[in-house]
Amino acid sequence: MRAAGVVAACLAGAVALRLTALDQPLDRDSGLYAAIGQRLSLHTLPYRDLFDHKQPLVHWVYAVLNLIAPRSLGAIRVAAAVPSALAAALVFAYLERMVGAARAIGAAVVVVVASASTVLQGTDLNTEHLLTAPAAAAVLGALMLERSERAWVPVAIGLLGGLAVLAKAIGGLIALSALIPLLAGRRLRGQSALTTVVAFGWALAAPTVAVLLVYTVLGGVDDLVFANLTYNSRYVGEQGLTLIPKGPAALQLLTAAALSAAIVRLVAHRGRDVTGWTLVAWLLMAWLGAQTSSRGFPHYYVPLVVPACTLLFLPVVAVERAFGWARLAALLLATLAVVLLGLPVAADTGRSGPEIAGRVYGSQELALWTSADAVGNVLRAHARDRGAGRDDLFVVGSEPEYYWRSGLPSANRWLFDYPAQVAPERFGPDVRDLCVRGPRFVVLATYRPPAYAARCRDHRRYRPILRRGVVVVLERRG
Repeated sequence: MRAAGVVAACLAGAVALRLTALDQPLDRDSGLYAAIGQRLSLHTLPYRDLFDHKQPLVHWVYAVLNLIAPRSLGAIRVAAAVPSALAAALVFAYLERMVGAARAIGAAVVVVVASASTVLQGTDLNTEHLLTAPAAAAVLGALMLERSERAWVPVAIGLLGGLAVLAKAIGGLIALSALIPLLAGRRLRGQSALTTVVAFGWALAAPTVAVLLVYTVLGGVDDLVFANLTYNSRYVGEQGLTLIPKGPAALQLLTAAALSAAIVRLVAHRGRDVTGWTLVAWLLMAWLGAQTSSRGFPHYYVPLVVPACTLLFLPVVAVERAFGWARLAALLLATLAVVLLGLPVAADTGRSGPEIAGRVYGSQELALWTSADAVGNVLRAHARDRGAGRDDLFVVGSEPEYYWRSGLPSANRWLFDYPAQVAPERFGPDVRDLCVRGPRFVVLATYRPPAYAARCRDHRRYRPILRRGVVVVLERRG
């Protein structure tokens, strides 16, 4: 009951911080997950039938949300609060026995507030937001069970890490940090280092292997591998890996403060500190994963929040005065970072969802997103008027939220057109005759229609039925 109360309190706080964003229009990433989740079935698979290059857990989560509350913005915003709330509850459970309830509550509050910040696009439910819960469960679970004598501990932690991998591939990097406490406690379980690593390793791989087997049986394994490996390697290769810090300045400050506090703790313990090394490894792995594509998108850095906050609230034994001042400086730096992350949360009080989206993503993006609801209603109405027949839709641009809002079947598996640059050999043949043998509806949701779609505006087979700002809806004649 006490654990349930802690989770409920964290969830209530996380939801409360997102109440003003309940009507915030979906960004294109969330719109894609929602569109795929809406269409997911035994006969319609991500990658094979609906292209995406993110790992599959987010599609399943959005599919559940679609069953609970179809086309509900509010349901997605509330669901966005769940991973950070669970992670905050785990931080509390881990720290309470070390620093007491008051400081543990403080750590949980900082996790909840920082994770909700629009500096980190915290009102969205992206793969990085989803990753925080299984990653925290794997690493903090390994630390809490370090001295357990149960032989199944490495397997359980490996499975949690495998779930993190299904949320985002960098979950595998983060999960490796759990090996530090698992190896430290192996003798209590009567296990060798090799036995521990093997048990952890096969459990870590098991969820991914299970997905591969399902796709093999259903005939979609080639598309799964292409999307998750080939496409992503090209996507990352466009920018290349850099170790130059990117992402929000407030999060970089929080990371620097956490590392400084960790160094002080490790010095105080003369390097013999399983907890300190584990959390440092977690933080560095999350940072390395965020840096991988070198694009610096804010949501990439969400997985750093939990390890950073946990490090900052760890107890430190008495150290020399110089290190005491260093720890104080780290805490002051962390305070500044938390203030910078929390200010947008307070500033958004009283703002509407569209206003929040405009501030976070910019007015040009907002202009493309705000029309989705009205356009979706028009498309559904036209489809009902016609009755039975082919009512498929193709959206030109990278705005999958129009598929989600309309609920109409997609003309092909390409719900956004960035693959035209990354995988033209697959995208091109499917859209070559878009305007000739095309779908019933074409939505031009882009400022500059690409060559393959520009002809649709003037093609005699299509007529415009709606204009909302820059967005134009075309319907096939006859």
